[in-house]
Amino acid sequence: MILLRNSGEIFEVCDQLIMLYRDGVYTKDPSDQTIKLIVEKNRLYGKLSTATMLCDFSTSRFLNLAR
Repeated sequence: MILLRNSGEIFEVCDQLIMLYRDGVYTKDPSDQTIKLIVEKNRLYGKLSTATMLCDFSTSRFLNLAR
């Protein structure tokens, strides 16, 4: 996140920046299917937030965590 912000041009030019983070990648837990969508920049609506969702890796789809 800091490197992207300091890279300048990408961060300055984009209207929206949504980053993906999977804790399972760093903990080496293959059963962890959660993914965080982090809205780092949003010029269109202004709201910044984080959403945790399930990821179906076989179809690359994001699913509601309640499922």
